[in-house]
Amino acid sequence: MDFLFVKKIENINVPIYFTENYLKIIADNDKSEYKILKIILKDSSEIYLPFLIKEIDKNIYEAYSAYGYGGFHSNNYNNKVLKLELKSNCKEFKNFMKDNNIIDLFLRNSPFLLNHDFVPEKFNEFNRTTFIRKLKPYNNLEEFTKNVKRKLRWSINYAIKNGFKVEFRRYGDLEKNELSDFYRIYTEAMEQNEADNYYFF
Repeated sequence: MDFLFVKKIENINVPIYFTENYLKIIADNDKSEYKILKIILKDSSEIYLPFLIKEIDKNIYEAYSAYGYGGFHSNNYNNKVLKLELKSNCKEFKNFMKDNNIIDLFLRNSPFLLNHDFVPEKFNEFNRTTFIRKLKPYNNLEEFTKNVKRKLRWSINYAIKNGFKVEFRRYGDLEKNELSDFYRIYTEAMEQNEADNYYFF
């Protein structure tokens, strides 16, 4: 098993939380440095681990996932052999981190990728549920409204009576001004909730 730091994950379809641009935005905000660890297994399979790194004492570091979903990235999440090899060589991985003066690693795994399976069970901990929304493909607002709690359904109906309109669109079909409008609404909501600057992006 070989370890080396790289600048990007060589995969066109990499989720946004694993891209160097996203990592850099969060690293700049946190005043930390982003790194992407590339792990090459015996059969030449590759696993990546992007994280941010911050000095906590002289030449002593902690590492953590960027805000959002992080953890291990692979082109083959379903490969049990891949996961088993990484788990069984956990000591080698820990020694590499130790050699780089990284004494602590906090990962936010992705529920979409189920990448917690790359980590030995004893190091995995689920400490809270903040919000759950099942991602079903709805064709229209009426279909969506039927499947939500009554309180939310009331809010939707109230908004519609007051002129609120909903249109389902694909990201690629959006105009630049529509994205700007979304950002403005998002920012106003953050200000209204007196959110920390961290959440303004």
